[in-house]
Amino acid sequence: MVATDGQPEVIGSYRIEGVLGAGGMGVVYRGVDAQGRVAAIKVIRASFTSAEALRRFEREAQIRIEHPNVVRVLETGSDADGAPFIAFELLEGETLAERLGRGPMEIDAIVDLGLAICAGLSAAHREGVVHRDLKPSNVFLEAGGGVKLLDFGVARLADGATQLTEAGRVVGTLDYLSPEQAEGRPVIEAT
Repeated sequence: MVATDGQPEVIGSYRIEGVLGAGGMGVVYRGVDAQGRVAAIKVIRASFTSAEALRRFEREAQIRIEHPNVVRVLETGSDADGAPFIAFELLEGETLAERLGRGPMEIDAIVDLGLAICAGLSAAHREGVVHRDLKPSNVFLEAGGGVKLLDFGVARLADGATQLTEAGRVVGTLDYLSPEQAEGRPVIEAT
């Protein structure tokens, strides 16, 4: 069901309260379920994006890592128009990139941040997942002091059983690639 303003009233088990953001690939809505849990619901519009971007989105929807330093996936599915969605826990705060834009951080905060990032990555690695796009905009600093890793859309399974991208293809953000990624070599947990 769609409201008169074009915004859906419901996506999955979430009643839509508004738009959190929008881009070329889709829209992120704020939603609340019957128990009052609030979520950020990312909906991708296949007509506005490439097949590769759609595959990455679907990959991200499949990765579920239960750890305090990894954003939680609450629900996945398709909306009334058949567009895929992922409902994540709604986070309040800012990305590390936004925080760094305001200036240097204290050494104690940097150490705590590094430990939290390592804990989240370790949890992903225990599940056989390598992030492959770790960068400041994919690290979220919660208003309450928590740290969450975001955006596992280009992640791959570390066991090599699932090839998520073409062999030899470079995936990630150039400024943050490991040497192995830059050379198109396989990535592992140590990368």
